[in-house]
Amino acid sequence: AGRGISRLGTESGLPSQTISAVWEDRQRTLWVGTWGEGLFRQNGERFEPVKLGLSLPEQDSFIRAIYEDAQGQIWVGTRLGGAVCLAASGVKRYDSSMGLEHSDVQAILRDHSGAVWFGTGGGGLSCLREGKLTTLRASDGLPSDFVRVLYEDESQTLWVGTAGGLARVRNGRVVALRMAQGLPDNFISQILKDGRGNFWFGCNRGIFRVVDQELERVADGAVPVMH
Repeated sequence: AGRGISRLGTESGLPSQTISAVWEDRQRTLWVGTWGEGLFRQNGERFEPVKLGLSLPEQDSFIRAIYEDAQGQIWVGTRLGGAVCLAASGVKRYDSSMGLEHSDVQAILRDHSGAVWFGTGGGGLSCLREGKLTTLRASDGLPSDFVRVLYEDESQTLWVGTAGGLARVRNGRVVALRMAQGLPDNFISQILKDGRGNFWFGCNRGIFRVVDQELERVADGAVPVMH
């Protein structure tokens, strides 16, 4: 393979050039979510549509998130149809009829215990554990009910990026961190840890880095503001 940029678009079978989510699975197959044309899976040099089996066509069309769990199941978050799990045994849907608080699922993560978390665009953070859905909202301590990104670190702590700040979820307790605690912006869109003791965050003012111990100290209340 050559170096440089290769463009994958309509000539590769994608009906839309508005791409909203991308995931490479453990088989190195590329999954692509589009904004308005649904989900696609790579097959050789081309992409094929993947139907999610939702009741209305528009529920299949707007893809927010794609995620593969440790069991190799593909989870898909949609704007209008909740979340869908594509497993070897079939397709499973999670929506308001199952207890999901909001149909707009923007982030999905399966944690160390096997629980699946759904970050929604207005309904807070829902957790699927042993077949039961529960939800954390702003009234439970989240900075906002609009959840954009989820990340579990090596200490099995869940970090939640929202439109109103960052949250640490540990042992059922939620701690909210905002600009008042030293964040440069409250809209957290990406979370990554680099293996050298640093958290990296994407926000509306760019990218910022925080040393993990300093972030923990502020979340624990040991110091009021991170520097």
